[in-house]
Amino acid sequence: MLLTGLAAAGCGGGAGTASAEPAGRRDVALNSALVIGLGEPVDPLSVTAASVSAARLDGRPLGSRVGVAGGRVVVELVVDESLLADPPEAVAVTLIGLPSPHAVRTLDGRRLVAAARLDFRVTSVLEPRGALPARLLDVDGQPPRPGLQLTVDGPVVLRLDGVLDPASLSPQACPLFPLENGLVLPVPVEPVLSWRCIGDRFELELGLDGQHGRFQLDLRRFRWRDLAGGIPEPTLVAEVAAP
Repeated sequence: MLLTGLAAAGCGGGAGTASAEPAGRRDVALNSALVIGLGEPVDPLSVTAASVSAARLDGRPLGSRVGVAGGRVVVELVVDESLLADPPEAVAVTLIGLPSPHAVRTLDGRRLVAAARLDFRVTSVLEPRGALPARLLDVDGQPPRPGLQLTVDGPVVLRLDGVLDPASLSPQACPLFPLENGLVLPVPVEPVLSWRCIGDRFELELGLDGQHGRFQLDLRRFRWRDLAGGIPEPTLVAEVAAP
């Protein structure tokens, strides 16, 4: 919810009316969209990392993705393990105004008359988006498909549409099984695991910690869950080569 006001004025025009959404919500989850309106549709070209930023109330910057949706400024925090462990009580979103050349503007050319700060209270949780299970989008940029084979020089990256439950993520829950002479060995490799969430997109990295060879990535053996307790779809069995 908006805690401090925002003023907008036109260059050669009348004053604009500012608003903020989500209306009526005093608390939002860490991965909720922080939405700011300027009274008129916002020019997407004016909303960049130089014109809109997020920080803790003490000024420490927070990683975020900024953009425009529905004519309003949208800010989404980059949530990872460290932020979930030390969440902010509130997020200060700053919009640059005149006389900066990066001033946020509306489609009709009106610019913010001065820099504006809006404070949002946040809760230290993630929230699901929609009722459908999380869905696997790609593995290292490749869409999920039968017989997928990958060669990686670094961690295996899985991207999902939907929010996973961080409590279900551990190296033991995401095993990779070595392959030798076409056989799957019974003792798995527990990867170095990290994750991040931006809105309703989730990214999981499985590092092999310098190990080389061929590995089976079998999502049927994963014990990950989304925030509703569902198993991400589709399941996938892939072969990963680490030269």
